[in-house]
Amino acid sequence: MTRGSLEWFWEHYLAGSADGVNPLAAPLLARDFDGLPPTTVIVAEFDPLRDEGLDYARRLQDAGVPTRVHLIPGGLHGLWWMDKVLGQARELTGYLAADLRLRFGQ
Repeated sequence: MTRGSLEWFWEHYLAGSADGVNPLAAPLLARDFDGLPPTTVIVAEFDPLRDEGLDYARRLQDAGVPTRVHLIPGGLHGLWWMDKVLGQARELTGYLAADLRLRFGQ
């Protein structure tokens, strides 16, 4: 994942350039995080978006939103899509399942 590929995905993700400042597309641009539900933020160690994910988690925590942060050591962007070949992806699925059970009391 390079800066160029991230830019390519960003341009294809948005309907138009104005959407790039919409907090629904870029959550860090939100002015207010109050009242958001408990959140789990997953970040991979070698993801170019890792620092943004960590900043988002900090902003949520600063707003009093119950937030869990799970850093995947050695992880790459998009690793969850590779669950057939990466043990980290299978572990992430297990982590998320346990997180949901904990949050919803199952």
